[in-house]
Amino acid sequence: ITLSKKGSLISRRQLAGIIRTKDAQHKVFTVLAERYKDRMGGYTRVLRCNLNRRGDNAPMAWIEYVDRPGELRPTKPPTQRLPYSKMMRRAMQRNDEDTAEYAREMQEAAVKGYEQR
Repeated sequence: ITLSKKGSLISRRQLAGIIRTKDAQHKVFTVLAERYKDRMGGYTRVLRCNLNRRGDNAPMAWIEYVDRPGELRPTKPPTQRLPYSKMMRRAMQRNDEDTAEYAREMQEAAVKGYEQR
């Protein structure tokens, strides 16, 4: 889905190496790319089944796309994480004030850049 969101010829060729049928490639580039254009990842959800498979008792699961009609469980909205937040959190855990200050400045600059767009 990430390849299809780019929409370039090279991404179509890369996807053709993964998905062989033309119908599936067309669906990924039209339906799924349009549905997930605002989502930055997390396109699927894995739900465990209550019952294990008969015969070898292997655990079973359902896999589904999120944000689609008829899904098994409603989707939580995607979280918006600020840039450099991970670096800032790690620096604060290590009591590294210089790195935390640097991450804070970079985060403010990135937010100002987003606001200007």
